[in-house]
Amino acid sequence: MLLSLVVYTSLAAVLFLLGWHASRPSTTRVRSNCDMLGAVLCFALVAGFRYDTGFDYLQYLQQYFALCDTGEFVRRTYEWGFVGISRGFAAINAHPVIYFAFWAALQIGLVYYALRNHRYLLPWIGLCIVLGPYFLHLMNTLRQGVVECLMVLMATFIAQRRFWPYLLSVVLGMLIHKAAILLLLVYPIAILPWHCGKWCWRPLLALLVCVVLGMFNGWVEYIFIAMGKLLAALGYNYYSQGIDTIYGQVMQPVVWGPTRLALLALDILLIVCYPAVRRHFSNDRLLPVCFFLAVIYMCYSNLLAGAVHFILRPGELLMLFVAVMTAYTMAYLWQSRRWIVLAFVAVLSLSNIYIDVAKAALTPTEHNHTNLYHFYFVGRNHQWSLN
Repeated sequence: MLLSLVVYTSLAAVLFLLGWHASRPSTTRVRSNCDMLGAVLCFALVAGFRYDTGFDYLQYLQQYFALCDTGEFVRRTYEWGFVGISRGFAAINAHPVIYFAFWAALQIGLVYYALRNHRYLLPWIGLCIVLGPYFLHLMNTLRQGVVECLMVLMATFIAQRRFWPYLLSVVLGMLIHKAAILLLLVYPIAILPWHCGKWCWRPLLALLVCVVLGMFNGWVEYIFIAMGKLLAALGYNYYSQGIDTIYGQVMQPVVWGPTRLALLALDILLIVCYPAVRRHFSNDRLLPVCFFLAVIYMCYSNLLAGAVHFILRPGELLMLFVAVMTAYTMAYLWQSRRWIVLAFVAVLSLSNIYIDVAKAALTPTEHNHTNLYHFYFVGRNHQWSLN
Protein backbone atom coordinates (compact mmCIF):
# COMPACT_ATOMS: atom_id res chain seq x y z
CA MET A 1 0.00 0.00 0.00
CA LEU A 2 2.78 2.43 0.91
CA LEU A 3 4.52 1.89 -2.43
CA SER A 4 1.26 2.51 -4.28
CA LEU A 5 0.63 5.78 -2.45
CA VAL A 6 4.19 6.99 -3.02
CA VAL A 7 4.27 6.07 -6.71
CA TYR A 8 0.86 7.46 -7.67
CA THR A 9 1.23 10.65 -5.63
CA SER A 10 4.77 11.31 -6.84
CA LEU A 11 3.85 10.78 -10.48
CA ALA A 12 0.86 13.11 -10.17
CA ALA A 13 3.02 15.77 -8.49
CA VAL A 14 5.72 15.55 -11.16
CA LEU A 15 3.20 15.82 -14.00
CA PHE A 16 1.53 18.77 -12.27
CA LEU A 17 4.81 20.64 -11.78
CA LEU A 18 5.99 20.02 -15.34
CA GLY A 19 2.59 21.06 -16.67
CA TRP A 20 2.59 24.14 -14.45
CA HIS A 21 5.96 25.24 -15.77
CA ALA A 22 4.92 24.52 -19.36
CA SER A 23 1.76 26.63 -18.93
CA ARG A 24 3.50 29.77 -17.65
CA PRO A 25 3.33 32.70 -20.08
CA SER A 26 7.06 33.28 -19.72
CA THR A 27 7.89 29.72 -20.79
CA THR A 28 9.02 29.49 -24.40
CA ARG A 29 7.42 27.08 -26.83
CA VAL A 30 10.59 24.97 -26.94
CA ARG A 31 10.84 24.76 -23.16
CA SER A 32 7.12 23.98 -22.92
CA ASN A 33 7.56 21.11 -25.38
CA CYS A 34 10.47 19.82 -23.31
CA ASP A 35 8.31 19.90 -20.18
CA MET A 36 5.58 17.94 -21.95
CA LEU A 37 8.15 15.43 -23.20
CA GLY A 38 9.45 15.06 -19.65
CA ALA A 39 5.92 14.40 -18.41
CA VAL A 40 5.41 11.75 -21.09
CA LEU A 41 8.68 10.03 -20.16
CA CYS A 42 7.87 10.03 -16.43
CA PHE A 43 4.42 8.60 -17.10
CA ALA A 44 5.91 5.93 -19.38
CA LEU A 45 8.58 5.00 -16.84
CA VAL A 46 6.06 4.43 -14.05
CA ALA A 47 3.74 2.54 -16.40
CA GLY A 48 6.55 0.39 -17.78
CA PHE A 49 7.74 -0.79 -14.37
CA ARG A 50 4.27 -1.64 -13.10
CA TYR A 51 3.35 -5.28 -12.77
CA ASP A 52 -0.04 -7.03 -12.55
CA THR A 53 -1.95 -3.75 -12.87
CA GLY A 54 -5.33 -4.47 -14.42
CA PHE A 55 -7.13 -7.56 -15.63
CA ASP A 56 -5.63 -7.65 -19.14
CA TYR A 57 -2.01 -6.92 -18.22
CA LEU A 58 -0.90 -10.51 -17.64
CA GLN A 59 -2.52 -11.57 -20.90
CA TYR A 60 -0.55 -8.97 -22.84
CA LEU A 61 2.61 -9.92 -20.95
CA GLN A 62 2.30 -13.61 -21.78
CA GLN A 63 1.40 -12.82 -25.37
CA TYR A 64 4.52 -10.69 -25.67
CA PHE A 65 6.70 -13.48 -24.24
CA ALA A 66 5.19 -15.89 -26.76
CA LEU A 67 5.92 -13.41 -29.54
CA CYS A 68 9.55 -13.14 -28.45
CA ASP A 69 9.91 -16.91 -28.32
CA THR A 70 8.02 -17.98 -31.45
CA GLY A 71 7.65 -14.82 -33.54
CA GLU A 72 3.85 -15.11 -33.39
CA PHE A 73 1.13 -14.11 -30.96
CA VAL A 74 -0.82 -17.01 -29.49
CA ARG A 75 -3.94 -14.95 -30.03
CA ARG A 76 -4.58 -14.49 -33.76
CA THR A 77 -7.15 -11.70 -33.63
CA TYR A 78 -4.90 -8.76 -32.80
CA GLU A 79 -4.93 -5.90 -35.29
CA TRP A 80 -2.17 -5.42 -37.86
CA GLY A 81 -0.77 -2.25 -36.39
CA PHE A 82 -0.52 -3.65 -32.88
CA VAL A 83 1.05 -6.86 -34.18
CA GLY A 84 3.55 -4.99 -36.37
CA ILE A 85 4.73 -2.70 -33.57
CA SER A 86 4.92 -5.60 -31.11
CA ARG A 87 6.97 -7.63 -33.57
CA GLY A 88 9.40 -4.74 -33.83
CA PHE A 89 10.01 -4.82 -30.09
CA ALA A 90 10.19 -8.61 -30.07
CA ALA A 91 12.73 -8.57 -32.91
CA ILE A 92 15.19 -6.68 -30.73
CA ASN A 93 14.14 -8.75 -27.68
CA ALA A 94 13.11 -5.60 -25.83
CA HIS A 95 12.39 -5.98 -22.14
CA PRO A 96 8.68 -5.87 -21.21
CA VAL A 97 9.37 -2.67 -19.28
CA ILE A 98 10.33 -0.96 -22.54
CA TYR A 99 7.45 -2.55 -24.43
CA PHE A 100 4.76 -1.41 -22.00
CA ALA A 101 6.43 1.96 -21.47
CA PHE A 102 6.12 2.58 -25.22
CA TRP A 103 2.37 2.03 -25.20
CA ALA A 104 1.95 4.23 -22.13
CA ALA A 105 4.04 6.97 -23.76
CA LEU A 106 1.89 6.74 -26.87
CA GLN A 107 -1.26 7.07 -24.78
CA ILE A 108 -0.30 10.08 -22.71
CA GLY A 109 1.66 11.58 -25.60
CA LEU A 110 -1.48 11.76 -27.73
CA VAL A 111 -3.30 13.60 -24.95
CA TYR A 112 -0.52 16.12 -24.41
CA TYR A 113 -0.12 16.66 -28.14
CA ALA A 114 -3.85 17.29 -28.48
CA LEU A 115 -3.70 19.91 -25.69
CA ARG A 116 -0.40 21.52 -26.72
CA ASN A 117 -2.22 24.72 -27.71
CA HIS A 118 -4.25 24.74 -24.50
CA ARG A 119 -1.35 25.04 -22.10
CA TYR A 120 -3.51 26.18 -19.19
CA LEU A 121 -4.85 22.61 -19.05
CA LEU A 122 -1.46 20.92 -18.75
CA PRO A 123 -1.04 21.11 -14.93
CA TRP A 124 -4.51 19.71 -14.33
CA ILE A 125 -4.80 17.00 -16.96
CA GLY A 126 -1.85 15.08 -15.52
CA LEU A 127 -3.39 15.20 -12.03
CA CYS A 128 -6.78 14.06 -13.31
CA ILE A 129 -5.42 11.14 -15.30
CA VAL A 130 -3.11 9.76 -12.63
CA LEU A 131 -5.27 10.28 -9.54
CA GLY A 132 -8.64 9.77 -11.21
CA PRO A 133 -9.97 6.45 -12.53
CA TYR A 134 -8.08 6.87 -15.81
CA PHE A 135 -4.53 5.66 -15.10
CA LEU A 136 -5.51 2.13 -14.07
CA HIS A 137 -8.05 2.05 -16.87
CA LEU A 138 -5.47 2.96 -19.51
CA MET A 139 -2.98 0.46 -18.12
CA ASN A 140 -5.61 -2.25 -18.24
CA THR A 141 -7.04 -1.69 -21.71
CA LEU A 142 -3.72 -0.92 -23.49
CA ARG A 143 -4.92 -1.14 -27.12
CA GLN A 144 -8.27 0.48 -26.52
CA GLY A 145 -6.55 2.97 -24.25
CA VAL A 146 -4.48 4.15 -27.21
CA VAL A 147 -7.67 4.71 -29.21
CA GLU A 148 -9.26 6.58 -26.29
CA CYS A 149 -6.28 8.93 -26.11
CA LEU A 150 -6.30 9.28 -29.89
CA MET A 151 -9.93 10.40 -29.61
CA VAL A 152 -8.81 13.43 -27.58
CA LEU A 153 -6.66 14.45 -30.54
CA MET A 154 -9.51 13.69 -32.92
CA ALA A 155 -11.71 16.10 -30.95
CA THR A 156 -9.48 18.92 -32.19
CA PHE A 157 -10.37 17.89 -35.75
CA ILE A 158 -14.06 18.02 -34.85
CA ALA A 159 -13.60 21.52 -33.42
CA GLN A 160 -11.87 22.59 -36.65
CA ARG A 161 -14.40 20.73 -38.87
CA ARG A 162 -11.60 18.74 -40.49
CA PHE A 163 -13.26 15.51 -41.53
CA TRP A 164 -10.45 13.91 -43.56
CA PRO A 165 -7.84 14.03 -40.77
CA TYR A 166 -10.55 12.66 -38.50
CA LEU A 167 -11.26 9.81 -40.91
CA LEU A 168 -7.55 9.05 -41.25
CA SER A 169 -7.28 8.92 -37.45
CA VAL A 170 -10.12 6.41 -37.32
CA VAL A 171 -8.30 4.21 -39.84
CA LEU A 172 -5.05 4.43 -37.87
CA GLY A 173 -6.92 3.69 -34.66
CA MET A 174 -8.44 0.57 -36.21
CA LEU A 175 -4.93 -0.72 -36.82
CA ILE A 176 -4.53 -0.80 -33.02
CA HIS A 177 -8.08 -1.68 -31.95
CA LYS A 178 -11.10 -2.44 -34.12
CA ALA A 179 -13.40 -0.54 -31.75
CA ALA A 180 -12.09 2.68 -33.33
CA ILE A 181 -14.60 2.18 -36.15
CA LEU A 182 -17.32 3.26 -33.70
CA LEU A 183 -15.78 6.72 -33.70
CA LEU A 184 -17.16 7.23 -37.21
CA LEU A 185 -20.52 7.77 -35.51
CA VAL A 186 -19.16 10.52 -33.28
CA TYR A 187 -18.23 13.11 -35.92
CA PRO A 188 -21.69 13.74 -37.43
CA ILE A 189 -23.23 13.92 -33.95
CA ALA A 190 -20.57 16.17 -32.43
CA ILE A 191 -20.75 18.81 -35.18
CA LEU A 192 -24.48 19.35 -34.70
CA PRO A 193 -25.28 22.85 -33.34
CA TRP A 194 -26.62 22.72 -29.81
CA HIS A 195 -26.91 25.09 -26.87
CA CYS A 196 -26.86 24.06 -23.25
CA GLY A 197 -28.67 27.12 -21.88
CA LYS A 198 -27.74 29.39 -19.03
CA TRP A 199 -28.02 26.71 -16.35
CA CYS A 200 -27.23 23.70 -18.50
CA TRP A 201 -30.46 22.03 -17.40
CA ARG A 202 -30.81 19.81 -20.48
CA PRO A 203 -27.60 17.76 -20.02
CA LEU A 204 -28.16 17.74 -16.26
CA LEU A 205 -31.69 16.38 -16.71
CA ALA A 206 -30.45 13.80 -19.22
CA LEU A 207 -27.78 12.64 -16.75
CA LEU A 208 -30.24 12.31 -13.87
CA VAL A 209 -32.70 10.36 -16.05
CA CYS A 210 -29.90 7.97 -17.04
CA VAL A 211 -28.92 7.54 -13.39
CA VAL A 212 -32.49 6.59 -12.44
CA LEU A 213 -32.90 4.23 -15.39
CA GLY A 214 -29.53 2.68 -14.61
CA MET A 215 -30.64 1.87 -11.08
CA PHE A 216 -33.68 0.00 -12.39
CA ASN A 217 -32.22 -1.99 -15.25
CA GLY A 218 -35.18 -4.32 -15.80
CA TRP A 219 -35.95 -2.41 -18.99
CA VAL A 220 -32.81 -3.94 -20.50
CA GLU A 221 -34.57 -7.30 -20.43
CA TYR A 222 -37.22 -6.07 -22.84
CA ILE A 223 -34.53 -4.84 -25.23
CA PHE A 224 -32.83 -8.25 -25.20
CA ILE A 225 -36.14 -10.02 -25.64
CA ALA A 226 -37.04 -7.80 -28.60
CA MET A 227 -33.60 -8.38 -30.15
CA GLY A 228 -33.98 -12.13 -29.69
CA LYS A 229 -37.42 -12.17 -31.32
CA LEU A 230 -36.21 -10.06 -34.23
CA LEU A 231 -33.26 -12.36 -34.88
CA ALA A 232 -35.50 -15.44 -34.60
CA ALA A 233 -37.95 -13.94 -37.08
CA LEU A 234 -35.07 -13.34 -39.49
CA GLY A 235 -33.99 -16.98 -39.16
CA TYR A 236 -30.99 -16.40 -36.89
CA ASN A 237 -32.08 -18.82 -34.18
CA TYR A 238 -28.50 -19.51 -33.11
CA TYR A 239 -27.92 -15.85 -32.26
CA SER A 240 -31.38 -15.53 -30.73
CA GLN A 241 -30.58 -18.34 -28.30
CA GLY A 242 -27.22 -16.75 -27.60
CA ILE A 243 -28.87 -13.48 -26.59
CA ASP A 244 -31.16 -15.35 -24.20
CA THR A 245 -28.09 -16.91 -22.59
CA ILE A 246 -26.15 -13.67 -22.46
CA TYR A 247 -28.88 -11.64 -20.79
CA GLY A 248 -28.52 -13.42 -17.48
CA GLN A 249 -24.80 -12.64 -17.47
CA VAL A 250 -24.63 -9.01 -18.57
CA MET A 251 -26.60 -7.26 -15.82
CA GLN A 252 -25.70 -6.97 -12.19
CA PRO A 253 -26.89 -4.90 -9.19
CA VAL A 254 -25.70 -1.28 -9.09
CA VAL A 255 -23.65 -0.70 -5.93
CA TRP A 256 -23.40 2.87 -4.67
CA GLY A 257 -20.09 3.19 -2.85
CA PRO A 258 -17.70 6.12 -2.28
CA THR A 259 -16.16 5.89 -5.76
CA ARG A 260 -19.43 5.86 -7.69
CA LEU A 261 -20.93 8.64 -5.56
CA ALA A 262 -17.84 10.81 -5.97
CA LEU A 263 -17.80 10.35 -9.74
CA LEU A 264 -21.52 11.13 -10.03
CA ALA A 265 -21.12 14.25 -7.89
CA LEU A 266 -18.21 15.29 -10.10
CA ASP A 267 -20.30 14.78 -13.25
CA ILE A 268 -23.06 16.98 -11.85
CA LEU A 269 -20.61 19.66 -10.77
CA LEU A 270 -18.91 19.73 -14.18
CA ILE A 271 -22.27 20.26 -15.88
CA VAL A 272 -23.33 22.98 -13.42
CA CYS A 273 -20.03 24.84 -13.80
CA TYR A 274 -19.92 24.58 -17.59
CA PRO A 275 -21.69 27.86 -18.48
CA ALA A 276 -19.19 29.82 -16.38
CA VAL A 277 -16.29 27.81 -17.78
CA ARG A 278 -17.58 28.45 -21.32
CA ARG A 279 -17.74 32.20 -20.71
CA HIS A 280 -14.26 32.19 -19.23
CA PHE A 281 -12.75 30.31 -22.20
CA SER A 282 -15.05 31.90 -24.77
CA ASN A 283 -12.51 31.68 -27.61
CA ASP A 284 -11.74 28.01 -27.04
CA ARG A 285 -13.34 26.00 -29.84
CA LEU A 286 -12.30 22.66 -28.34
CA LEU A 287 -14.18 23.20 -25.06
CA PRO A 288 -17.79 22.71 -26.29
CA VAL A 289 -16.79 19.59 -28.22
CA CYS A 290 -15.15 18.08 -25.13
CA PHE A 291 -18.16 18.96 -22.98
CA PHE A 292 -20.61 17.40 -25.42
CA LEU A 293 -18.62 14.17 -25.64
CA ALA A 294 -18.12 14.10 -21.87
CA VAL A 295 -21.88 14.35 -21.33
CA ILE A 296 -22.46 11.47 -23.75
CA TYR A 297 -20.07 9.32 -21.73
CA MET A 298 -21.61 10.39 -18.41
CA CYS A 299 -25.07 9.42 -19.63
CA TYR A 300 -23.93 6.14 -21.21
CA SER A 301 -21.94 4.97 -18.19
CA ASN A 302 -24.75 5.76 -15.74
CA LEU A 303 -27.48 4.37 -17.96
CA LEU A 304 -25.66 1.02 -18.15
CA ALA A 305 -24.09 1.16 -14.70
CA GLY A 306 -25.37 -2.33 -13.96
CA ALA A 307 -23.90 -3.86 -17.10
CA VAL A 308 -20.74 -5.93 -17.20
CA HIS A 309 -17.60 -4.52 -18.73
CA PHE A 310 -18.01 -5.64 -22.32
CA ILE A 311 -21.29 -3.71 -22.52
CA LEU A 312 -19.77 -0.58 -20.99
CA ARG A 313 -16.56 -0.76 -23.00
CA PRO A 314 -17.72 0.94 -26.25
CA GLY A 315 -18.70 4.05 -24.28
CA GLU A 316 -15.25 4.17 -22.70
CA LEU A 317 -13.89 5.48 -26.00
CA LEU A 318 -15.17 8.86 -24.74
CA MET A 319 -14.12 8.37 -21.13
CA LEU A 320 -11.14 10.75 -21.17
CA PHE A 321 -13.32 13.73 -22.04
CA VAL A 322 -14.51 13.75 -18.43
CA ALA A 323 -10.85 14.16 -17.45
CA VAL A 324 -10.42 16.96 -19.98
CA MET A 325 -13.54 18.73 -18.72
CA THR A 326 -12.30 18.34 -15.15
CA ALA A 327 -9.04 20.00 -16.22
CA TYR A 328 -10.97 22.84 -17.86
CA THR A 329 -13.08 23.35 -14.74
CA MET A 330 -10.10 23.28 -12.39
CA ALA A 331 -8.20 25.74 -14.61
CA TYR A 332 -11.20 28.09 -14.56
CA LEU A 333 -11.64 27.82 -10.80
CA TRP A 334 -7.94 28.47 -10.23
CA GLN A 335 -7.81 31.48 -12.52
CA SER A 336 -11.01 32.94 -11.05
CA ARG A 337 -9.79 32.23 -7.49
CA ARG A 338 -12.80 30.18 -6.46
CA TRP A 339 -10.83 28.18 -3.93
CA ILE A 340 -13.66 26.43 -2.09
CA VAL A 341 -15.25 25.05 -5.24
CA LEU A 342 -11.79 24.13 -6.56
CA ALA A 343 -11.06 22.18 -3.38
CA PHE A 344 -14.39 20.38 -3.72
CA VAL A 345 -13.69 19.44 -7.35
CA ALA A 346 -10.18 18.31 -6.39
CA VAL A 347 -11.49 16.02 -3.66
CA LEU A 348 -14.05 14.44 -5.99
CA SER A 349 -11.72 14.02 -8.97
CA LEU A 350 -8.39 13.23 -7.31
CA SER A 351 -9.48 10.85 -4.54
CA ASN A 352 -10.34 7.90 -6.78
CA ILE A 353 -6.90 6.28 -6.79
CA TYR A 354 -6.59 6.61 -2.99
CA ILE A 355 -10.00 5.02 -2.44
CA ASP A 356 -9.04 2.14 -4.73
CA VAL A 357 -5.70 1.65 -2.97
CA ALA A 358 -7.37 1.71 0.45
CA LYS A 359 -9.98 -0.85 -0.63
CA ALA A 360 -7.30 -3.09 -2.15
CA ALA A 361 -5.17 -2.94 0.99
CA LEU A 362 -7.88 -3.10 3.66
CA THR A 363 -10.36 -5.44 1.96
CA PRO A 364 -8.28 -7.33 -0.60
CA THR A 365 -10.12 -9.27 -3.27
CA GLU A 366 -9.16 -10.86 -6.54
CA HIS A 367 -10.60 -7.89 -8.45
CA ASN A 368 -9.11 -4.94 -6.55
CA HIS A 369 -5.70 -6.51 -5.95
CA THR A 370 -4.47 -5.08 -9.25
CA ASN A 371 -5.22 -1.50 -8.12
CA LEU A 372 -2.03 -1.59 -6.08
CA TYR A 373 1.24 -0.70 -7.74
CA HIS A 374 3.38 -3.79 -8.24
CA PHE A 375 6.98 -3.13 -9.20
CA TYR A 376 8.26 -5.23 -12.08
CA PHE A 377 11.73 -6.68 -11.63
CA VAL A 378 13.90 -8.05 -14.43
CA GLY A 379 13.85 -11.41 -16.12
CA ARG A 380 11.32 -13.24 -18.23
CA ASN A 381 10.81 -16.07 -15.77
CA HIS A 382 11.68 -14.22 -12.56
CA GLN A 383 9.63 -11.30 -11.40
CA TRP A 384 8.58 -10.11 -8.00
CA SER A 385 6.08 -7.59 -6.78
CA LEU A 386 6.36 -5.01 -4.03
CA ASN A 387 3.21 -3.27 -2.84
